[in-house]
Amino acid sequence: MFRQISCACALSVVTAGCALPSSKTDDVVAPPQALLKPPALAKTPRELVRRSTSISRNMKNLGGKRLAIPRVITLPVVYRLVLERSPDLARTYLNVRREEARILQAGLIPNPEVEVELEDFGGTRGRRGFGSSEVRIVFSQLIETGGKRMRRVSVARRRKHVASWDYLVKRADLFKLSAEAMINVIAGQRILAVRAGDLSLANRLLQITAARVEAGQLSPVELNQARVRLSTSRIAYRRARTALIVARTRLAASWGGQQPTFRAASFSGFRSGSVAPLSTYLRLTGQNPQLNKLNAEILLAKGVLHLEKARNFPNVTIGAGTRRFIESRENALIVRLSVPIPVFGMNQGKVAAARFDLRRAELDRRTILIKLSADIRASHQQIRTLSAELRDFGRTALPAARRAVSAAISGFREGKFNFLAVLDAQRSLLDLRLQRVQAMQEFWKARVALARLVGLTVLQHPK
Repeated sequence: MFRQISCACALSVVTAGCALPSSKTDDVVAPPQALLKPPALAKTPRELVRRSTSISRNMKNLGGKRLAIPRVITLPVVYRLVLERSPDLARTYLNVRREEARILQAGLIPNPEVEVELEDFGGTRGRRGFGSSEVRIVFSQLIETGGKRMRRVSVARRRKHVASWDYLVKRADLFKLSAEAMINVIAGQRILAVRAGDLSLANRLLQITAARVEAGQLSPVELNQARVRLSTSRIAYRRARTALIVARTRLAASWGGQQPTFRAASFSGFRSGSVAPLSTYLRLTGQNPQLNKLNAEILLAKGVLHLEKARNFPNVTIGAGTRRFIESRENALIVRLSVPIPVFGMNQGKVAAARFDLRRAELDRRTILIKLSADIRASHQQIRTLSAELRDFGRTALPAARRAVSAAISGFREGKFNFLAVLDAQRSLLDLRLQRVQAMQEFWKARVALARLVGLTVLQHPK
């Protein structure tokens, strides 16, 4: 009978263990290589996880091919490179997979325990051997009450949702940083072109001045001034070339590259045209990934609060086994029931802390809503101002400055103007061209920032 009872208890434990869910998980594979197009931000964390799961299953079909970097890089290509190669984005994606594994762990029931006890042996006289000893074998199982397991799984799922939105936040941040780095490269290219044109103009002016000095129409002092002007232009050109090299290196670093292999960057892919009305952007505030992450954190805080309340209910441990009396060769059954008595503690501290966490998450959401509204209004106004500036540069300021330089050089060649008049006209044109590049740079960065605030990229049009 003793053997039959022991075997029956052991069989029940094995059967219970076989009923547990499988712990097998998919291999962790970063998503970038399947996201070959820069899609819109996922509307829900479930959409992101479904997309990530599909990526993991279809990675073998992709053949491990990576996007080749073209000679002239565009913004859509930059976004694809960020999705494919950024180690920071891949690391954030692994957080989502880690939370998926924790969901599996949260749903497992506690393992049963076996207790074997041998009594009344190794003593003196009649208790010296094992003849009068007793053997007890007890199998016990912890039973969670108050829906703890269900609430634990719910909290784990909500943590995964927070991690999913964190992935979207990181992706939006990397898109913004890479777009700004590309704008810096394009601005650097234009500044270098401006400096090259200024250097060519200074060299031309030096030749005219040298010819007039040789003809005795000007003093050698003005020739020295022309040489100083050429040296200054050459130094500015070298600095612009160095700044462009640095900007290209930082653009390559935005997707994890160590050095740039492209030769130039193009505005192709940037969405041009007038900016949408302010009301459109304010209506899209709910698409901001950081705001959605805070919404997920509020749901997580509520889930943690429910879990801590459920932990007020004490768990029950039940056990069953058998006792063997060696001396009389008799057997007896054992039944156990263990319930902790909540006298000194009922999880009050953790429940209170969970309430404070929930309140803090709600205040964080209110804070970011206020900040989003202010940032959207500021960025929208900045875009309108810079757009007007760019129109003025293109329509009036720059054409007038070019005509002034041409007239000054012609007059200087004919002896109507002195060298200082030509130099002043050149400096005015140079300043205007540099200011236009700076305004262009600030204009596109403001558009990138505004699109980021509403969960879009500069490639997308708000609807």
